Amino acid sequence: MAGGDETPPPPTKIEPNSPYYLGSQDRPGDFITPTRLTADNYDSWAADIQTALEARRKFDFLDGTINKPSPPCTKSDWTTINAMLISWITNTIDPQLKSSLSKFREAKPFWDHLKQRFSQTNGPRIQQLRSSIAKCEQSKLMIVSEYFGKLHILWQELDRHEPLISCSCCASCSAGRLHEERRAQARLHDFLMGLYPDYYSSLRTNILSQDPLPSLDRAYQLVTQEERVRTSRLEAEIKADSKPTEAVGFAVRANPDRGRGRDKPVCSKCRKTGHEASSCWADKICNHCKKQGHPETHCYELVGRTDAKRSSSTGQGRGQVRANAATSGSVSSSSSNSSVSALGKLFTPEQWKAIAGVVGDSSWLFDTQKLDCPVGLPNGSQVVATLVGSVYLSDKITLTGVLYVPTLSCNLLSVSLMMIYELLFNLIHMFVLYRTKRRS
Repeated sequence: MAGGDETPPPPTKIEPNSPYYLGSQDRPGDFITPTRLTADNYDSWAADIQTALEARRKFDFLDGTINKPSPPCTKSDWTTINAMLISWITNTIDPQLKSSLSKFREAKPFWDHLKQRFSQTNGPRIQQLRSSIAKCEQSKLMIVSEYFGKLHILWQELDRHEPLISCSCCASCSAGRLHEERRAQARLHDFLMGLYPDYYSSLRTNILSQDPLPSLDRAYQLVTQEERVRTSRLEAEIKADSKPTEAVGFAVRANPDRGRGRDKPVCSKCRKTGHEASSCWADKICNHCKKQGHPETHCYELVGRTDAKRSSSTGQGRGQVRANAATSGSVSSSSSNSSVSALGKLFTPEQWKAIAGVVGDSSWLFDTQKLDCPVGLPNGSQVVATLVGSVYLSDKITLTGVLYVPTLSCNLLSVSLMMIYELLFNLIHMFVLYRTKRRS
């Protein structure tokens, strides 16, 4: 026979691209996938094992493609490969299950045993998957990509139980292609029906009205674009709502030596303005509550709880009203000069005059009622309110129950009645900010 017709001898060395090849990086203790086989996750575990072994060119030993050694693989090589495969698979099994498994010398029988023992019957599992797909919905706080990812996992597992139809009747058979198109259309409906309706109902109607229907990828792209637009709009609204769109200021004169209070007498006992030493209660001790700072005739426990309640509802009575005042040393500085100047631009000089004279000028009160009500100040002195009425500050704010005290040198505001507003302080003034929310 001529030399050119001779059959070449079989190779004697296993090449790296051969499924029989085992390199130095292949070790029995390797964990080829982080997924662990438990009693109810066989399908996902088997899929991960298949992917890992296909990357090593070794899955052909498990699916039956390679069922015996062939040159250059020897019997010894075959035994080594099977031992390596069994070791890799065993490392991915939960320890509780591993102790109950039989011992195998070859990988294919071991793989078939695991499938027979832990794989669920197709019928019930397919029903579970279809039910899960039908119930899979996007919640209000779930982003579209997270929702689509959950659906995709269910679709993948269903594909393993229901593979595409394959037909070999003829070369031009289109059964497989038609089956694939129908599956893609069903997944498009699954995706659109599970979207959060308050956000995507209009877009869903627009997509379903198209003929022909777009692909699943195109529908996903349209939905994510709508999500980005909606998120941007929401962020803009939140940013707008976080800024005061309308503000009303109520100035409180905090320094007793400024304004009209500079002409008031100074008590030689307590060193406070507004009264003389002869009428100072600083050293008075109440015979009822044994507290210093007021006589028994003005004790809150005896007078305030009965008469004050009646005076607030009828406008009469002698109940004592206690007022809170602030000094410049106790007021926190939390506003900048720019904030104060910005507030100043919101009102005309006449409006600021009204705001500054709420309790000092009776002409700014309306719906007034005569009153003879004592007002106790923190320094122990007492003044008398002669009127009670309302003050119009803006179209958003009308203060009611405002007391008019002719002799009061500063304007006082009850913080407890203004909790719907925001209080803004600097060293001289307190501003009451009224927030409004505007939505497009």
